[in-house]
Amino acid sequence: MPTVTVIENDILTSVEKVIYQNVKCIKVNFKKNNSKYKNIEVFEKNNMDQVFIDTKKLVGKNIKVTCWDPEDSPGLWSKGNWFKDITLIEQGLTGKRGKCTRCGLYIRSSSYTQDDGRTWMHSSCKDK
Repeated sequence: MPTVTVIENDILTSVEKVIYQNVKCIKVNFKKNNSKYKNIEVFEKNNMDQVFIDTKKLVGKNIKVTCWDPEDSPGLWSKGNWFKDITLIEQGLTGKRGKCTRCGLYIRSSSYTQDDGRTWMHSSCKDK
């Protein structure tokens, strides 16, 4: 099943245990994006409490959220409010973001932000 990025980079603001569409879920809330839900009855049946604890550790951090869709039904889950995985974006690393604030060159590789995406620099320029 293809993995689809549903949130490229946002700050996780809170995590809750909820019932959504008659399913036990983890609800994650973000600074800029709509809330997403993880079906913990299916994906984390034997590990529900630990997944909730681990997800709460990401509150206040920049994260990436992915989902998966069946090959024969693109968008089935990703276009809804569902997610499969949530991961920390290490030190603000992400993709293309315009011109580097340090060297002025266009960013074509991994980049770095310290201010939630307002300004960007090459990863190699951040320690200069």
